[in-house]
Amino acid sequence: HDATKMRNLVSYGLARAMQLPYAIDCENVDMYVNNEFRGIYLICEHIEAGKNRAELSSHYDPGGFLLETIDGDRLIKSQDSSFGETDIPADEARELLKNYDINNYFELSDGTYFEIKYPETVFDTDVKHASEIITHAEELIDSCDTKADYKELQDYIDTDSLAAMYLMNMITGNHDANKYSTYYWIESDTDKLFAGPAWDYDNCLGNRPYLNGSIEYLGYNKGFPERLGDNEYFMDAVKNKFFSQSLPYIENLMTGGEIDKLKEHIEPSVIKDRIFWGDTVYNSNIDTGNYDESVRYLKYYIEEKSALVNSYVSDPDSYHKVYIDDDYHGHSCLIKDGECLSYELLQYLKTAYGCDSFTFVNGCPFWEGYPVFYDLTIYTK
Repeated sequence: HDATKMRNLVSYGLARAMQLPYAIDCENVDMYVNNEFRGIYLICEHIEAGKNRAELSSHYDPGGFLLETIDGDRLIKSQDSSFGETDIPADEARELLKNYDINNYFELSDGTYFEIKYPETVFDTDVKHASEIITHAEELIDSCDTKADYKELQDYIDTDSLAAMYLMNMITGNHDANKYSTYYWIESDTDKLFAGPAWDYDNCLGNRPYLNGSIEYLGYNKGFPERLGDNEYFMDAVKNKFFSQSLPYIENLMTGGEIDKLKEHIEPSVIKDRIFWGDTVYNSNIDTGNYDESVRYLKYYIEEKSALVNSYVSDPDSYHKVYIDDDYHGHSCLIKDGECLSYELLQYLKTAYGCDSFTFVNGCPFWEGYPVFYDLTIYTK
């Protein structure tokens, strides 16, 4: 569903540039069956534990845990297709999960679910152990106030990989971050928590206008990286990583001409792919019907979003967090001090949340043009 056929490849390249552990290697390929073209695809390394993959210990028999974030809605639908496309609210999903025999997941206090992807056979003791490690990490993050606290936290959490994941999701506008397809792993030798590998970015970089299409939207689902975003020492690491690793990669894409080279390389295959699949597949996301325009929009999105991230990481204290509270999404976005949630951004949020308006905690309407001077929560109506 990506008209450019570049978004995953560009995003995985960003992960490698930021040295996110076990970043996916990938390559565009044309598939032929009996000498007949059957589409252009991105062939990728599979996310799994083992030698030359996510090596969860210093031994070839990995041990440890590979975890993926998921929500109750998807956990239930993995067992029961009768719910169709209807969203299951978080509280309802929590109750419904009691009716299903699923033993490879646990839930944090903030409603985040972790599914254990490795080991494949999971016992109650495994779930308890992984849950305790994640809960301890959560407690360390929430109580991290001093430099000494941050140093202790680094004994249990690999902050460099979390800084990379933080930037990955912010730069790409990853709507699914910390909700679906966000991976973490726990090293068996130390019980240390790492972020990664990065996975599933084809709907990012402005590809879903009702989810991440607003370039002004700087934020994503709550999770470990975002919670650490309130910590000055972590943000120093984010800033250093952005300027030393993220920005050079982005500049090479743009001014270095790498996107243009990629376009030239895959355009003949993309044209054949569109003929083979038809417009229905392409029209589900951002698509003008013109490949040149689709690639130009991707470049525009990357340029504008990276400039916004640059502004934020350079001076995070000048931004405030606006948390959007509803039963299903639970996002937050960052707004510069004294600036407003623009009409365009509010329209985007209304579409993303399926609501008519927003209110303050007391029920009074949150109106267009209200300047943001502090962290606040608004509610869907």
